[in-house]
Amino acid sequence: MKVEKCNESGCSVELNVALDAGESSMLAKKATDAVCARASVPGFRKGKVPRAIVEKRFAEAIAEATADAAVRETIEKAVEEAGLKERLFRVAEVKDLNCKAGEPFSYTVAAELRPEFDLPGLSKLKLEAKAQPATDADVDGYIAHLRKRAAKFEKADEGYAAAEGDFASIDYSGKIDGRDIAEIVPGEKAIASGTDFWIGLEEGAFLPEIIEALKGMKAGESKQVEVAFPENDAAPEAVRGAKAVYDVTLKAVRRAVLPDDAGLAEAMGAKSFDDLKADARKSLDASREREDKNRMRDEAVDFLLKDAAFAVPESTLKSERNMYLANLRERAQNSGLPADYFERNRDKIMADAEEAALRRVRLSWILAKVAHERGIEAGDMELQQEIMRIGMSAGLAYSVALDRVQKNGQIGRIRERLVETKALDAIVEEALAR
Repeated sequence: MKVEKCNESGCSVELNVALDAGESSMLAKKATDAVCARASVPGFRKGKVPRAIVEKRFAEAIAEATADAAVRETIEKAVEEAGLKERLFRVAEVKDLNCKAGEPFSYTVAAELRPEFDLPGLSKLKLEAKAQPATDADVDGYIAHLRKRAAKFEKADEGYAAAEGDFASIDYSGKIDGRDIAEIVPGEKAIASGTDFWIGLEEGAFLPEIIEALKGMKAGESKQVEVAFPENDAAPEAVRGAKAVYDVTLKAVRRAVLPDDAGLAEAMGAKSFDDLKADARKSLDASREREDKNRMRDEAVDFLLKDAAFAVPESTLKSERNMYLANLRERAQNSGLPADYFERNRDKIMADAEEAALRRVRLSWILAKVAHERGIEAGDMELQQEIMRIGMSAGLAYSVALDRVQKNGQIGRIRERLVETKALDAIVEEALAR
């Protein structure tokens, strides 16, 4: 066998493999013998058909079996002879296959290789925990947030002035330069007009100028409100940067009634208000510790990738890039971005996807190498717990989640991600100890 490396670049290479006459003849004979053993022809017992008849009647099957055997039985040896056994990541394609009878067999293997790189000096990474315990003021603010969430809404008395946190029913219609917004953006009914439209009087619930104008108004009152649309994607293209005038009538108010301390504790499932405050403090402290750990993880990732410039297999880069774009599309749909958002921002989106995918893939290889050198693994119990977590986040029972990830071929990747997370956490813990 003769093996020649060519077109080697980064993590891709091609191997031209040529078998000698003896190897080719042996493989052709084995393939023909295999077809003869299972050939069935009327008048002959299965496996007892004369060879000459088999070679004539099953020439195509023999050719396919020969080609399959030529690659299957020699490719591993070819990779080893090329000195790539340890680096082989994936055989991408077998092409230019020549298995003609009487000629030496040959083919070309297009393969992807594992990246070659040195780990950064991890001993230089130092991290410091910065999470601070929650103060009394923090706890009070958190309790106020819970109290607001637990509020009940009652019909307001006549003459009541709407306030922050209440719900209001309004009629409204907007114009830009005297023209109805419904005519300018017919597909955006929510910002054009509404009748008996209920909104919460809080930030982000509706157009901010209208929310502010409603505070202090009483049922039956009307007001003209000027609204300035933003110049970014938060507004439909036809009205970006425009100033509108809305006629707004407040029709009814449901007043927010906040629970007292005992009522709040009961609503939150706590034994007492003191227990609720204690739980709030624990929750705030835990949240701050998680945020701080994520910050340190991010710092560790930046350190690992600071000087990383190695090539990665194109298949892994493509897969990560597609995942990034799929997640972006899902977020865009959930946030209500305009239908033409991707087309208008295509170049930037693709550039961001490429950069994010390259960082993620390089990080994956670096952490895999750290894990390998330190013997870090993910056990079956950890895998089960992660699948259970994935299922719970999607509202699925464990058995259903397991079946889904198995059918999608995700078990291996989930285990790899667990190992990567454990490797990153180990790096963070060591950096904290320095």
